[in-house]
Amino acid sequence: MGEATAVRARLRRGIGPLYSGALHFAFTSAVALAVIALALSRLHSPSALELLTVPFTFLYANFVEWRAHRGPMHRKIRGLSLIHERHALQHHAFFTAADMQIDSRRDFKMVLFPPVLVLFFFGLFAVPVGFALRLAFGPNAAALFVATSMGYFLL
Repeated sequence: MGEATAVRARLRRGIGPLYSGALHFAFTSAVALAVIALALSRLHSPSALELLTVPFTFLYANFVEWRAHRGPMHRKIRGLSLIHERHALQHHAFFTAADMQIDSRRDFKMVLFPPVLVLFFFGLFAVPVGFALRLAFGPNAAALFVATSMGYFLL
């Protein structure tokens, strides 16, 4: 057994017996889609200028993802060790250039964010910026930002 195969086997042993990849995927998708639906239900006749929120949100979300990778995902930062452990120490050890496939739904644990991080992302990224945009540019900009940022998260 090669080193990469041994690492995969060790990480799989760390997945609890009650873990369900299908439920994990369903929870992540349902929460994000519910937030998107709620945000879009608040949208009322957006102007062309307000619709520019969508591409700017993608750029901003991409920047935040890049910063997260340069920061807590690849460096240990006090209070954010779960993010570092799950991404750098587990995800990158599980998926290597030689072994990228998912063999079962239980492997979803190595791809999907833990459910608590879905709430973390929503609460610390989408909500505060959405409120700021609502104050600065109105409810349509806020709704488009929240919907687009959660869509980006799903991607």
